[in-house]
Amino acid sequence: PTVLYRGKAFESTFCNSDSRGFYVRNLTLQKCVAQKVASGETYSVEVLPERGGNPEFCTDTEEKYRYIFTNSLPKHRMNQHGDRLTMCAARFAVRLPLRPVYTGQPVEIPVDGPVGFNRYGVSLYSTIGAVHSKLYLNPLRYLGHSHMVTRQYHMHLSENAHGEGVNETAGRDEFVGFAMDGFPIYGALSEAERGSLDQCNGRFENGEYRYHLRTHEEVNVSGPYCNPHNPNVNQWNFILGCYMGSLRD
Repeated sequence: PTVLYRGKAFESTFCNSDSRGFYVRNLTLQKCVAQKVASGETYSVEVLPERGGNPEFCTDTEEKYRYIFTNSLPKHRMNQHGDRLTMCAARFAVRLPLRPVYTGQPVEIPVDGPVGFNRYGVSLYSTIGAVHSKLYLNPLRYLGHSHMVTRQYHMHLSENAHGEGVNETAGRDEFVGFAMDGFPIYGALSEAERGSLDQCNGRFENGEYRYHLRTHEEVNVSGPYCNPHNPNVNQWNFILGCYMGSLRD
């Protein structure tokens, strides 16, 4: 498999010029959906080139890493958004720290490429692409869509982050997946608890740091994406506002 790793900065706009992104190097598309449908329609699970939503999670306790082996296909029907190419299977591995290190210093998430992976092995992306592509306004936005270049399927918003294919944001203690710094991501908090989250959408619970999704009523996409007071933080933080863990690995 091709390994996903942290490399040079994307050819995209970051809030912080020193930011780095995660990308898939030399990604090889194994199988693609042959059927073509019109924009706004969906593919059924039956037309997937191979089974989706069945990743392998492995841990290497000696090297202190967590591995995710995935083809990045969802387990649910897929949305054809705009005139994008149909999606493809592409097997690769993701290596994350098994014991992530909390730094207390926000680090900007990439505007393109994965910011994490959900429990079904599907990529989670920044919200900026969903707003610029108008997916944010699409009633089928909870199904995600394929990348316009890599054709990799991914999710941008809180109501589709868990990968269940339903228009519903995961709840407080529902495990969603892992951020690229290794910390887990959980569902949205109640209104009474939201004030406990930091700029990255994280907080400590029982001594362990974890991120939480934010709902549409919490996020204002009519305002600027970049936080004017801290270029490492974004304000369209449905999934993550930033990383609070070390990215040295």
